[in-house]
Amino acid sequence: MPMMRCTGRKKPAGILSGKRDEMHDIKLLTGDELYDLVFKKIIPDSGKILWIATSNLKNVFIEHGRGSVSFLELIAEKLREKVSVRILHASRPSKGFLNEMRNLGDSVDAGLELFCCPRNHMKAVISDNLRMYIGSANITGAGVGMKGLNKRNFELGIYTEDKQLVLQVSDYFDSVWMGNFCGKCRLRNICPNPL
Repeated sequence: MPMMRCTGRKKPAGILSGKRDEMHDIKLLTGDELYDLVFKKIIPDSGKILWIATSNLKNVFIEHGRGSVSFLELIAEKLREKVSVRILHASRPSKGFLNEMRNLGDSVDAGLELFCCPRNHMKAVISDNLRMYIGSANITGAGVGMKGLNKRNFELGIYTEDKQLVLQVSDYFDSVWMGNFCGKCRLRNICPNPL
């Protein structure tokens, strides 16, 4: 096999060479943009439905005024506002997350829906089927949390309000949530909630 050589800095062919205005409904997110968009826009702006998919689920802290609040406190606020909240995750939530759930008691127990699927690796935050983040970051301090720009993982994602794309992701999330793949799943022996 011949060795590939770089002959200069040329614009790559394909999707990256397309006109920028073709992607006006999609915004690329990195670094602090992920944190700001997920925790300061998408989640707070949710009025009816908030669906979150993550592989790892930890109790992230979020800037609030001069201090901070936990991710679960933000979720509890949405639940008090009668927002339907679903969190799809792949592994047991962290000890800190579970302790915070116990501390918040009824404010999260009454309405928070959690579903563990060991095969889930998608990361998305969908709000009211109108807007969403989809990308590489888990709901962890290292993913989108308050760890700080120079401590967080290098993550990449997109934000969109493109109705067709949001609905396609919502439908896929719902298919996993409703157990549509459970019947033929070959990981049922390690699944905590096989349907």
